[in-house]
Order: sequence, then structure tokens, then C-alpha cells
Amino acid sequence: MRRTFLSILLFLACVLSWAQENPSDDTLLDAVGLFSEGDYSAARDSLNLVVAADSTQDAAYYYLGLLDYSEKNLQGALDNFSRAYRSDTSNLWYQEALASVYSALGDNGTSNQLYLELLEKDPKKYRSHFTLTILADQTLAKGDDSLALAYYDQALQYDPSYIPAKLGRAEALMQAGRVADSFAATKEVLSDGRINEEAKIQYLTSLFRTFNANQWTAWKEEIIGLVRSVQQAHPQSEKPLRMELEIMYLYTDYSGIMECFRRLYLMPGLKTEDRVEILGNMGDICHQQGNEQACFDYYEQALRLNPDYAPVLNNYAYFLALKARKLHKALRMSAKTVKLEPDNPTYLDTYGWVLYLLGKAEEAKPVFKHALVYGGNQSDEVLAHYASVLESLGEKDRAEYYRAQIRNRK
Repeated sequence: MRRTFLSILLFLACVLSWAQENPSDDTLLDAVGLFSEGDYSAARDSLNLVVAADSTQDAAYYYLGLLDYSEKNLQGALDNFSRAYRSDTSNLWYQEALASVYSALGDNGTSNQLYLELLEKDPKKYRSHFTLTILADQTLAKGDDSLALAYYDQALQYDPSYIPAKLGRAEALMQAGRVADSFAATKEVLSDGRINEEAKIQYLTSLFRTFNANQWTAWKEEIIGLVRSVQQAHPQSEKPLRMELEIMYLYTDYSGIMECFRRLYLMPGLKTEDRVEILGNMGDICHQQGNEQACFDYYEQALRLNPDYAPVLNNYAYFLALKARKLHKALRMSAKTVKLEPDNPTYLDTYGWVLYLLGKAEEAKPVFKHALVYGGNQSDEVLAHYASVLESLGEKDRAEYYRAQIRNRK
């Protein structure tokens, strides 16, 4: 949360008092009056007259800055607030306004420094959850986690629900080596329904990038627990579940992967194409685990939803070919993939190999030549298959040429 211009009213009263004591400056008094009445266009005209006549009128620049800010002209607000503040660096209203516009421009470093100076100049007025959190962040950046924790705790006394302080405290706990406490504090924030899921996902993505390989290994359950806390707060959303799925893939946790896919498949409102992809992926996992029947069952389910889903058609055909089973079925499926994507070298490889296994090497040869043109020459598997086709056709020298290419890459 950033401080707003609630103190404007008090400053307005001060300017009115000052102007009344300086009757020669009726134009500034008129401008302030117009500003207080909400006639911003007329106020700007009067303020421009003031600064044109006397460029040292810091109050006029301040009000011009407020007008710019209200019109979302942040650069104009920055220029005018800066002029006002340079004229009177003791004026806390000027400094607070300048800090606010720096924050709005995304320059948090300058903004935070100005707020910290305000805290030092007037602790009673500016000591809050906001400024204490800035102070804690700065202290933590210097490596003093104990003092930072003290500031975060003070900030949370002012506002126990202030998210930046709670997240900063979690980071300080981690830096202090209190891992369990840090995860618990982070989990509390992620369970907060007031924070949108996108912000939570972005935060976790940034947090996980800071973990090294050993930490990923040691903290597996804690990491998954953080993601699931987001899922519990947003049960209708796919995003946290997909994040857990990515993590399960990272851990090569096949049981966890399959469970994530099952939960994803049951998500309300999931599109048919997403369900088809999920079933295909589940089949792939079953194949990796050596469970061919379960693999084929998932592929069959996927193809019932979309008979033209090329990735499943190709994998299904290839895995049947590896087992030398139902080769005519494999050929029909593979032929469909090359019709859908005629220049896909992976699909061409499968089609050519099934043709070869069916004793149709002459038909397979041009299929492999086409695959080589579209990137298949970078695949050892494609080259090995093509070499087998050439050898069966009596072209042993050419077959050896492609096998030599494979050997030379190793």
C-alpha cells in the first residue's frame, strides 16, 4: 500500500493562511481556492500565471504536481513535485508527494529512500506498517535478519494483515535458517483469499528460482505444500494444479504426475482438447513405466474424444510397431498423422518404419527421404531406421554411410 494525498487538506489550510498573510499574491490564493473547489482547469491556468511571474513559488509547483497526478501525467507530476521539493526540502508534504509519484513510476528504490527519510524526520507521523516494512526490507538486504525480523514484527503490530510485511518476514526467517517457520509463514500468505492467484503463482515462481538443487531435494514436501495451499484457496483454478504438475515432472514423481492429471481431468469447464492432451500424456507416462496396456487404454480414450489427435496417433502407432503388434492398425493411424502433418519428420519416421515392418521397404524409402529433408537427418533413430530400409533393399553402402553418421556424432 502506498501513502495517498490525505494530508492535502491540512496543507491547503496552511497555504490559505500563508496567502492571506501575503495579500500581494492574490493569484496564488485564487488558484488554491479554485483547486479546493475542484475547478482544476481554472486552477491550472492561475498556477501557470503564478510560476510565470515568480519561479520560486514552490506551493504553486506542488499544486501543479497534484493536478498532473490526478490526470495520470506522472512525468509532469514528478517534474513539478521535484521543483517544489528542491525549493523547500524541509516540507514533508512535498517529500511525501514526491515519494508517491516515484512509487507510481516504479522507482521503488528512490521512493523507499524518501519514505525512510520521512520516518526519520517525523517518526510519530510516518511510523506505520508501510514505512517499517520498507525499513525491514532495507535491513534484510544488508544481511541483518534479526533486526529485519524485529521491524517486520513491528509493522505487523500496526497491521497484522499487511502482505508485504508477512512475505518479508517469511524471507527473513529463511535467511535466518528457520526453514520450517519460513514455509509456515509463506503458506499462511498463500492461503489468503484476498490475494489473486496470479500474484501467488508469480511469487512462487520467483521463490522457487532461488532454491538450489539440494534445497529442491530436501524440501520436496514443503514446496508441494506451498503450491497446494494456493490450490485450496482457489479450488476452481487450473494454474496452481498445473504448477504442481510441473514440479512432479521435475521430481520424476510418476505417481504424483498421474494424480495431478486425474485431478486436472476432473476440473469443471475443461475443454475437450485439454482432456485429450491429458489422456495422451497419461498414456505416455504409463509407457515410460512399462505398463503398455494402460498406455493403450488411455490412448483409446483420447482418440474417442478426438480421432484426429496426431500426437496420440503417432505414439500409439509407434509403440505398437515396437511390439510388432497390430501393424495394420498402426499403419492406418500413422498414415493419418502424415496426412495431417506431411512434413513432420517424427511422424514420417513412424510411418516409414511401420511400412518397413510390413515388408514394404520400397514404399518406406521415399518416406524416409522426405523425413531427412525436414530435419530427420538430425535424429539418430531416423537415420538408423533408414539404414535398415536401405540395407533390406540391397543398398548396403548407403546404409553404412548413414550408420557412420550416427557413430561420428557420439
